[in-house]
Amino acid sequence: MIIRLFAIAALLWVALPLPALAAPKVIASIVPVHALVAGVMDGVAEPELLLAGQSSEHQASFSPLQLKSLGEADLVFIMGGGLEVKLMELSGGDVVKGKRFVALSALPDLTRLPIRAGGAWVDHADHADEADHADHADHAEAGQTIDPHLWLDPENAKVMVRGIAAALAAVDPAHAQTYADNAEAVVA
Repeated sequence: MIIRLFAIAALLWVALPLPALAAPKVIASIVPVHALVAGVMDGVAEPELLLAGQSSEHQASFSPLQLKSLGEADLVFIMGGGLEVKLMELSGGDVVKGKRFVALSALPDLTRLPIRAGGAWVDHADHADEADHADHADHAEAGQTIDPHLWLDPENAKVMVRGIAAALAAVDPAHAQTYADNAEAVVA
C-alpha cells in the first residue's frame, strides 16, 4: 500500500507541470520604449504601457490605478532626458520609492543631438495641432539642449535594447538568456 502511494505521488509529481518562473512586473513609459522592451521580453511576459493613445508624455498626469501599478513594478523603463517630466518627478516620490527606474537616455554610447527648431522641424507629421508643438517648445524653455527622442536613431535603439536586456537580467536572472537572445534578434 505504501509503495503504491509513493508510486502514485511520483507519477503525479512527474505529470504535473512545474510552475513557470515568475517574470518581473515591468512598465514602459511611452509607445516607442514599450516596443523595445516588449521585443526583449518576448516569450517571458508583456510589459505594461503607461502612457497610451493621446496621453502626452511631457505633461502627463497619472490616475490612482497607474500610481498603484508604478508602486508594484519591479522595473520602469522611461526615455528620460526631460521627455517624461511628471514621471521623473514621481521616480523619487513615496509612491515609487525603491522601484527601479531605468532612464534609457542615460545609457552610455548613445548619439545625442541638440534640440532642433525652425525650418523643416516646425511641421512634425506626428503632431496634428499647435498644442503638441507647444509641448516640444517646453524642451527649449526648460533649458534642455539634447533632443530626448533618441530612439529615432537606429544605432541608439540598438544600444537601448541591449541596456534593456541587461536591466531585465539583473532583476530576473532566470530569464537572462532569453532576454539576451531576444535583444540580439531585435538588434538584427
